[in-house]
Amino acid sequence: MKNTTLLMMSLGALLAFQACTDSKNNNGRNTETDSTAYLEDISADEDTTQAGASTFFMKAADAGMAEVEFGKLAQKAAKNQDVKDFAAQMVKDHTKANDELKALATSKNVQLSPVISNVFQGQLTDLSSKTGEEFDKLYMDLMMVHHMDAIKLFEETSKNETDPEVKAFAAKTLPVLKAHHQKAEPLMKKYKQEQTMGNPSRVNTTN
Repeated sequence: MKNTTLLMMSLGALLAFQACTDSKNNNGRNTETDSTAYLEDISADEDTTQAGASTFFMKAADAGMAEVEFGKLAQKAAKNQDVKDFAAQMVKDHTKANDELKALATSKNVQLSPVISNVFQGQLTDLSSKTGEEFDKLYMDLMMVHHMDAIKLFEETSKNETDPEVKAFAAKTLPVLKAHHQKAEPLMKKYKQEQTMGNPSRVNTTN
C-alpha cells in the first residue's frame, strides 16, 4: 500500500511538471508550430484595405519616379525632337502626380521609398548606354510598357479601392496615363516600322 501511494505521488508530480512546461511553451510561443500560428494570427488581424492601398502607393510612386528619371535622361540624350518633347511632358506630368501621391500617402501614414526600384534602375542603366536612334527606340518601347502597366494598376484601383480618397486619385490620374500612352504609340510604331523596312531615317511625327 505504501509503495502504491509513492507511485501515485510520483506520477502526479511528473504530470504537474509536464503541464507547467507545456504552459510555458504556449505562453512564450517557443515551438515552431506556435510561432507559425502566431504569424498567421498577425496576418489575420491585418487591415487588408490598408494593405491594398499601401501596395498601390508603393507601385504608383515607384513607377512615377521612374518616369521622371527616364524623362530627364531622354531630354538630354534623345536624338528626335518629338521624343525630347514627349520626355519633357513626362517629367512635368509625373512630377505633379508624384507630389500629389506623396501628400496622399503621408496623410494615410504610408512611407514611400525615395529611390526607384532595382528593376527600373536596371532599365535606366541600360537605356543610358544607348545613343541616337537606338536610344529613342528603346525609350519609347519602355514608355509603352510602363504606361500599359500603370494604366492597369490605376484602373484596378479606381474600380476596386475602398478608400474614397485613394480611389479618387486613381480615377483622376488615369486619363493622364492613357493620354501618355496614346501619344507614345505612334512614335513607337514608327520606329518599329522603319526598323522592319531597314530604314534608319530620322523619325518625325510633326505634320
